[in-house]
Amino acid sequence: MSKVRIVWDEKAIEHIRRHGVRRYEVENALIGKTYTKAVTRNGEKRTIVLAEAEGRVLFIVLRKVRENIFIMLSAYEAPEKMKKLYKRKAKK
Repeated sequence: MSKVRIVWDEKAIEHIRRHGVRRYEVENALIGKTYTKAVTRNGEKRTIVLAEAEGRVLFIVLRKVRENIFIMLSAYEAPEKMKKLYKRKAKK
């Protein structure tokens, strides 16, 4: 996902901070290997991304605005099950 633009606002930055994640971690993670999946939650399409930064796997939730432009919704350290999925399926 290295050729994407993430739209940030203060609410999103504060939200991920409460999960112990920093903006630079998300941005660095999206440059490397990722596993992505499109999902729908409450009628809203989202993109789930598993990516690694600072030695940990992050679970990143984005909403697509346009081609290669996403709004940051959430990011937190992935649960063990998702870490295993990332190790099996992540691609550059």
